[in-house]
Amino acid sequence: MANVIVTGAGRGLGRAVAELFYNKGWKVTAVGLHEENLKSLAEEAQASGRMLIIAGDVSKEEDCRRFFDLSQAKFGTVDALVNCAGSGFLGRVVETTLEQWNRTFEVNATGTFLMCREALQRWRGDRHKGVIVNVSSVSAHMGAPLASTYAASKAAVIAFSRSIARETAGAGIRVNVVCPGAMNTDMFHKDTVGFMAEKFKRDPEQLVQSTLSMVPMRRLVEPNEVAQTVFFLCSEESSAITGQTFNVDCGYDMR
Repeated sequence: MANVIVTGAGRGLGRAVAELFYNKGWKVTAVGLHEENLKSLAEEAQASGRMLIIAGDVSKEEDCRRFFDLSQAKFGTVDALVNCAGSGFLGRVVETTLEQWNRTFEVNATGTFLMCREALQRWRGDRHKGVIVNVSSVSAHMGAPLASTYAASKAAVIAFSRSIARETAGAGIRVNVVCPGAMNTDMFHKDTVGFMAEKFKRDPEQLVQSTLSMVPMRRLVEPNEVAQTVFFLCSEESSAITGQTFNVDCGYDMR
């Protein structure tokens, strides 16, 4: 059985990814910032012993090292890494503090860098042909009002991923990116729609409908739909794919 580390596994897309890999028979190390969000995942998997939950911060080097140490101690060599952990900060540029900018990049960009570096260092040592899937966003391509900090950090994820894909392809390591559109998650309904509704005194449902009006398929993306793409990119069926970016967005960013 293969072993995957999934960051941001406490909720939303990260949770969907962790659950899918587990249901597909993988050994899963589920990483999240808040342990309470991970507990129900562990309860579901207790009987099988195929899931390990670890609380920690992907923006801290010592935590990233600990994630891999604990995963390898329990399950052996890590075969795949999926970086879903993210910070969805919103705000006008003129109102954004340096601390807010830095924290968004610490989680979205630096966290991705640290986790990838840790994986690549270990795979280099044992000549393991691992797979990395990093989660960006369609905002990285298109930009979005009030999301300049978030979009910039997610664009960094794409450029970084393409660069390391070229750097490691000769060793048989594959690195790809998935860019979700608006997803049916707490991050969208609470952190995005909730924020906009409060800031601009708008009805949340009207804001949701406004978003859907720009989506050709007129619906939100379900987390499991993105998780299926992630799983495919970690499977042998995608063995010839590296350095690519895949939109899963119900047609929002058609180019």
